[in-house]
Amino acid sequence: MERKTNRKIRISFNSKDDYEDDIALYRLVPLNRLHRIILRKQLAFTLTKSWEDVYENFLLKSSFQYGIMKNQTLESYQNSLYGLCFTTKRESDALWRIYSNDKNSVRIKTRLNSIIEMLNKGPINTPYREFEIRIGEVEYPFTSELRRKYSKISEKDIIDNFNDHLLDSMFLKRNEFNHEKEFRVIIRGLYPNIKSIRELPYFIFFPIEPNDFIESIAFDPRLGNIAYGTNREVLEKIGYSGKTLRTNLYRFDELSFKKED
Repeated sequence: MERKTNRKIRISFNSKDDYEDDIALYRLVPLNRLHRIILRKQLAFTLTKSWEDVYENFLLKSSFQYGIMKNQTLESYQNSLYGLCFTTKRESDALWRIYSNDKNSVRIKTRLNSIIEMLNKGPINTPYREFEIRIGEVEYPFTSELRRKYSKISEKDIIDNFNDHLLDSMFLKRNEFNHEKEFRVIIRGLYPNIKSIRELPYFIFFPIEPNDFIESIAFDPRLGNIAYGTNREVLEKIGYSGKTLRTNLYRFDELSFKKED
């Protein structure tokens, strides 16, 4: 399948097989953040070092003693590594309870081709001259399997093939998180035009047209009728004209049984 490309943006896929353009992807976000996305017409990618799981960026937190490098980490690379997480799972009780514990988050639905189009347009106001981007599903090995995998890789191999190993590692997460069914977009900013690492941004923003990028918005299934109606009206007022719904995850439909002859 042919894709438009930007010469400053290199996109690869975390799979031997290419993904279909129309794969549906979902993301739960707080309602106030969705309002900002719609009003500003941009999507934010965050430094991955801000993610809560202590095993995120595990390769960059590890020590190396290769060549003249003695007990060194590559932690500084975390300052130019950004990410955004989606899920391939349309409906999940666990995700609603984790990411919408106040019942005030929504699930946006988009498509892979919309994400690729966004990425190829490039970010807004960035110090980076080029980008290395990896897209794909996360794998969930047990911690013992993860440690065994890397115990077989030499420090020389890690350093000599650093970019591949780094991006590979960002698609590995411990098995305890496999309910998330994550689909990640990882961005590595290259060749920043800065004087100090402190000038690197915490977020990078990509422009979107919300009514094209967002296929639908689903409200928390526990949300009451009045709040649901009010929130839909707010979305319309700030310019969203796409599909809205409330999931029926917790709706009970009485069973029907075979009638006696």
